Amino acid sequence: MPYIGQKPADIISTAVDTVTGTFSGDIDASTVNATGDTAAGDNAAIGFTSAEGLILTGQGSTNDVTIKNDADADVIEIPTGTVNVTMAGTLGVVGAVTANAGVVVDNITIDGTEIDLSSGDLTVDVAGDIILDADGAQIRLSDNGTQFGLFGNENSDLSIQSSIQDKDMIFQGNDGGAGVTALTLDMSDAGTAIFNHDIKISANAVIDCAGNLRLDAESANIVLQDTGTVYGTFFKSGSNFRIRSDINDADIIFNGYDGGSEITALTFDMSENARASFKDTVDIPGIIVQGSIGSGGIARQTTASGSHAYVPDKFRNSSGTEVGSIGVGTSATSFNTSSDYRLKENVSYSFDATTRLKQLKPARFNFITDADTTVDGFIAHEVSSIVPEAITGAKDDTESMANVVLNADGTWLTDGVSENKWTEGKLSTTDEDGNTIDPIYASDTTWVASQTVPKYQSIDQAKLVPLLTKALQEQQTTIEALTARIVTLENA
Repeated sequence: MPYIGQKPADIISTAVDTVTGTFSGDIDASTVNATGDTAAGDNAAIGFTSAEGLILTGQGSTNDVTIKNDADADVIEIPTGTVNVTMAGTLGVVGAVTANAGVVVDNITIDGTEIDLSSGDLTVDVAGDIILDADGAQIRLSDNGTQFGLFGNENSDLSIQSSIQDKDMIFQGNDGGAGVTALTLDMSDAGTAIFNHDIKISANAVIDCAGNLRLDAESANIVLQDTGTVYGTFFKSGSNFRIRSDINDADIIFNGYDGGSEITALTFDMSENARASFKDTVDIPGIIVQGSIGSGGIARQTTASGSHAYVPDKFRNSSGTEVGSIGVGTSATSFNTSSDYRLKENVSYSFDATTRLKQLKPARFNFITDADTTVDGFIAHEVSSIVPEAITGAKDDTESMANVVLNADGTWLTDGVSENKWTEGKLSTTDEDGNTIDPIYASDTTWVASQTVPKYQSIDQAKLVPLLTKALQEQQTTIEALTARIVTLENA
């Protein structure tokens, strides 16, 4: 085989066109040392430049360059007229992969533990959903290596945690272009929920707590409303707790269930100056009021319909023995004192009533509080020595009271009121609507820690009736005896 220059037998074994210098067979060599660049029109060329290094250039109808394995299967393809690379198998990279224009893949499998971004933001843009699947049941959120939160699977429950001690969970949004904090869960206060504004629930709401339920309003008002209309308020005035019906003439009503039926136990009628109307019995220690309030006073009625079948209101002593009653009929009221013989002993019908009666001193007078009205009556201490059972209390008796509020003239108004409550009670206050609440005590009242006040005597004038009756009988006996003597003398 002809050759020019050094014999290449140990380098190339093939047929060479001596005119064109082209090969017509296979290349069989240890190396092919290319020393020049390739051209765009090359069908298949190997080239080299100091700037580009090894160059593979091809021109085909499907691929410009195709790299195959020993089974003649395509491994790497460069489609004709493109800068794309198609790889049939797995790309194994020991070092880093830099893709400045992006990476388009079907699936990514990472054998390591991190995806590191040297600078800038990372955007994950998908046409569908973003699914985070952590077999360790936790998706951890970190900043510069410090974990600040996580999403976790707790027995199929979604767990959201703030990982740093005493750091809150904050929910923020945008309201009309301004950032707002809608909800803060305060982890330094056992997860206390702090809402920025209203809490609205579309259906029924249930608040179920294992301990006490507290409503803490720093403005001192807890307002109840329906579709924006305020109908009631719980509020603090001074140190007092107040309940208010906010709609004009709207009542305050206490309802409950008796044997499965709803009843109205108590109504405060705001159109009647807050008149209290009880459903039935009012049980106060020592007093029981049953039935309705009639025009003449308090009565107990025997029928549910409210007919005029009244029975007496009974009064009992400390031993439980009935000592009196008040009865209401269809046309009169009776005030009764128990007088059954079974309650009495040592009964005597012989006593001098006339002498005792003559010792009584009826008088005419007016009470200090009613100077314009003159009445007939007795002075209590003057009666006490004659009919002591008719008098309650002792002459010039007094009693000591603590924490007393006095009227401007120094008379007793009330007691058991602390000085602080009295001071607060003299001040006018306003509710959340700006309405003035009148003071409890007049500005000219005074407060004293203790005060000695009169303990006035009283008289039960009904106790004088037996004495009057006996005296009348004695006088009648005397009259009848004198009449008989006169008749005898006249006949003589």
